[in-house]
Formats: sequence, C-alpha cells, structure tokens
Amino acid sequence: MGASQEKKKRQEMKSSGIDRRQERNEKLEKEKRRSRRNNTIVGSIVAVVLIAVILINSNLFYTGLTALTIGDKQYTVADFNYYYYSTYHNMYSSLYQYYGESISQLLDSRRPLKDQMYDETRSWADYFEEVALSNMREVTLLCDAAEKAGLTLKQEDIDSIDQSMEDIKNNYSSYGYSSLSGFFAGVYGRGVNEKNYRKNLENDHLANLYVKNLIENMEYTDAELSEYYNEHRDQYDLLTYRRYYVSGLADEENGIDSEAAMAAAKEIAEAIGAAKNEQEFNDLVYQYAPEDKKETYADGAGTIYSNQSPSSIIEDHAKWLLEDDRAEGDVTVIESSSGYYVLCFLSRNDNSYNTVNVRHILIPIEDTSDETSEEMAKEKAEMLYKVWQSGDATEDSFAELAKANSSDGSASNGGLYEKVRLGQMVKEFEDWCFAKGRKPGDTGIVKTQYGYHIMYFSGESKPYRLLVARSAMESENYSQWLEEQKQNYEISKKFSMRFAG
Repeated sequence: MGASQEKKKRQEMKSSGIDRRQERNEKLEKEKRRSRRNNTIVGSIVAVVLIAVILINSNLFYTGLTALTIGDKQYTVADFNYYYYSTYHNMYSSLYQYYGESISQLLDSRRPLKDQMYDETRSWADYFEEVALSNMREVTLLCDAAEKAGLTLKQEDIDSIDQSMEDIKNNYSSYGYSSLSGFFAGVYGRGVNEKNYRKNLENDHLANLYVKNLIENMEYTDAELSEYYNEHRDQYDLLTYRRYYVSGLADEENGIDSEAAMAAAKEIAEAIGAAKNEQEFNDLVYQYAPEDKKETYADGAGTIYSNQSPSSIIEDHAKWLLEDDRAEGDVTVIESSSGYYVLCFLSRNDNSYNTVNVRHILIPIEDTSDETSEEMAKEKAEMLYKVWQSGDATEDSFAELAKANSSDGSASNGGLYEKVRLGQMVKEFEDWCFAKGRKPGDTGIVKTQYGYHIMYFSGESKPYRLLVARSAMESENYSQWLEEQKQNYEISKKFSMRFAG
C-alpha cells in the first residue's frame, strides 16, 4: 500500500470514529428526553389515581358528582343509595317476617348481593337496582307534578319527618353505631348523611301527597262502580266452602306403593264425594278420617273455609267453586299429584253488605297472664263507660273521651274506624259491629285479645262491593297515568353509578 493510500485510510477511520461518538451522544440525549417524558406521564397518572382515590374515599365523590339523570333532574350516588338500601331493608324485613332465620337461604345479609341470584337471570343487586331506579323515577315525576299543582308539604308531613329524624338521632346507638353519620352510611350506603336523607324523605312525602290528591279527585258514580264489580266479580266475590284432603302418598313401611295408595285415596274421596249436602259431607268426613284425627273433624271446624278470596284458593278449586250454576251443597272430587280433595260448596258472597263506622276506646290488659291486671282493665273500662253515660252521652262526647283515654292508634281521631269490612277486625269486635239489628248510637263493652273495648256504633257506610270496585279502578287509572308520565322521564346513568349500591 502506498503512502498516500495509508494516509487516506487513516483519515476515513478518524472520521468514522467521530461519527460513531456523535451518534452515541445523540442516542443518549434522545433516551434522556424520552425518560423525562415518561416520568412526566407516569407522574400525571399517579396524580390522577391519587386524586381519584381521595375522591372515592371522601363523601364528595358520592354527594358532589352526578350519578344519573331522570328527565332533567340530577341525582348523586348518595341519592341512589338511599332508594337502593331502602328497597333492600323493606324486602329483607318482609321476607324475615315470613321465613324467620331461614331467610339466609334466600337472601343472605352476610354475602355480596351481586353473588346471590334473585331469579334465573338477575342477582339481588340487579333486582334492587331496578326497583330503586323505578321508585326514583316515580318520585321524580310525582314531585314535579306536585310542584306544578302548587302542592307543598303539610304541617303534619313536616311533623312526621321531624319525628323520624328525631327517632334516628335518639336510637342510632342501639343499632350498634357510634355516630349519626356512621348510622346513615352504614344503613343507607356511602354518601348518605342527615341532610340528603331528609331531602329524599321530604320528596317521598311530597310524592305521596300528590298521589293522595290525585286519587281523591277521581270521581265515579255508584252505577260505574257496580258495573265494574260485576265485570270482575270472579276476582272479588268471597267463597265459603268445606274441603277435605285424602292423602295418596306411598307407605313403604307397610308395603303400600304410590299406585295402591292413590287408588285407596280415590276410593275414600269418592265415598265422601257422594254426599248430597253439607251435613252428609261432615258425617262422611268424620267416618273416613283416620282414628287419630277424628277429633279434628268431630264438629266440622276442620274443613270449613269462610269468605275466601278466589286468588287465595287452589286454581282448580276456585274454577269449580266459581261456576255460575254452583249451588249450596254441591260436592266434587279433584285429583292432585299426591291425593284427592273433596269440596263442598256453601256460598258465594258478592260483598253487597254495608261496611260500618264505629268508635271505640281501648283499655289494654297490661299482663294477660295476671288476673288482677285483667280485672283492673275491666274496671277501668266500666268506669269510663259510666262516666260517659252520666254526661251528655253523645257521639261527640264519646270521641273526646276516646282522645283522652284510648290506647289504640285511632285515639287522635276520636277512636273512629270508618268503612270497616268483614275480616278486618278481630272476631269479638267484628261480631259486635255486624250483629243483627245493630243501629246508630248502640254502645257496649267488648273483650278481645287486646283488652276491653268501649264501643259506639256510628252507623253503616258504603256497600263493600263499591269500595272494592273503587279501589281497583283508582289503581288502574293511576297506573295508566303513571305509565304515560314515565315517557318524559328517561333514566340516564353516568360513570359514577359504578360506585353505587
């Protein structure tokens, strides 16, 4: 290689080295700039996350952000939680009254609601959300309607709300809460506090006030009510009948299989079904009843069903009982999956009887196991009765005596119960009210499980069938009105609804 070529090669190598160093420096500078950008982005994300965490763990997230809109009304997570947990508590209380401690098999308060199924497609959380949203929409449109109609809460509503708030303040510790704020959040969900709880409670009262006003202004003639009842009488007439069940279950211990058991049950049922009237029915039931149960059927009390609503009767049984040509003493046999029923028709009540208005003064027996306590209640009732008799002895004076002395909830209204129907009161009270020949101004003393009642008969009221029809028509008309209004109150959920419930 010549000297000139070597010189050229050295120059190329030198130039290449410089370029490589420059390239490395440029790459290093780019990495520094990228790192600074990434740090800035990560810092921003962390800041956003921290802010979100702070918001979620503060009431501001639940009370300051819109979770949903209904029509043009905005609601927070706290507002939704009020209705959601109100629905939950009402349902739980209702189920507990029926199932008792077994309620956990249906609705377990210790498990997340989203993990428990209400039906085949919805969890309990889904169901409570649906009902809560439906209730919120109804309250919203009713409050709007009340505002347009110029309705405001009455003093009695305000007093009721004040009392509810006072009761909570006085009793939250008895529910295991150390503070009032803890009670509201624990019972009604995050974000619910004294202020928004009262606001929603006031809305509930105003909505109810409008419904009451709306229904009171619905007018129907007696002819319209009577026509409606007649068209739906199979729903509302009351049925009185006798029923006896003959079991057809297998008895494996005695070598009786299902087929043989059903055949034996059918034979007995048909023998009883041959009865021509009520007395023969009773006699045959007693004759064929198992020895260990004969006492139950000795006087006929074990088979009687009085004034039953068709909806409460087994469908096939109701269908037979409601047939137009059904007559007193008719008997039939109806097969079931595990035996046979024998029915004896007695009567069909078309609810044409008059309801009654009655006043009473209740003197309770403080200790029903103590004869002295019972005697004291009786003596007080007799004493008050004599006080009334020795005075003006008018309905007005009776009402004043009731206000001052009755332990019943009707005391503030002078002990008055209006439009009392059959089956509404305990038997002794009802028997006195509907006794044959009862007339306005009749008085007396009646003993029931609640104590001694000083009675005053004010008089008869509307036929019950018209009241039944009116209630049904009011419900139908209100439901129709409500569905029409809902069209203007669409529900729109926002992002923060994800944190509700």
